[in-house]
Amino acid sequence: MFEATVVVAAVAVAVWGTYGAHTPAAAVTATPSVVTPDPADAIVAWGNGGGGEHAHRVARAMALVGTAGGDASLARAYCTSAGEVVAEAQKFRPIPDAEAERHWSRGLGYARDAARSCVYAATTGDQQAWRDVIATSPLVKAEFEQATARIEAIQAGG
Repeated sequence: MFEATVVVAAVAVAVWGTYGAHTPAAAVTATPSVVTPDPADAIVAWGNGGGGEHAHRVARAMALVGTAGGDASLARAYCTSAGEVVAEAQKFRPIPDAEAERHWSRGLGYARDAARSCVYAATTGDQQAWRDVIATSPLVKAEFEQATARIEAIQAGG
């Protein structure tokens, strides 16, 4: 869960980082009254409309978990908070691209599972729960990397 923090931040940067660089555009279809939004515009709107803030909050919460060290009480508090932040992000509207959303949702699901395992481990000292947290980290990271790559490809015109 901890090494995925950088990747979550990359999702946030990929969504928020190009707001000034991307000029909104829309492709007009054959019917003049029907406008199909540009996919990059839709991603920017998602980010500006709260998605980017959720990505940043998830990154901050996960980074904080990584600072708990061996302090079980602190780990429990940070993991509880991370789980709440992730749950809020899961309730937010989806990324307006099916592929990016699929990876983002999976990453959030894995992060929430890791937060739950972390709370349990910090409360009980259960070593298997700690191993579960560690085993879930690469899954979180991989999904967020794929979401980031998709968002960047869309913003590059692909």
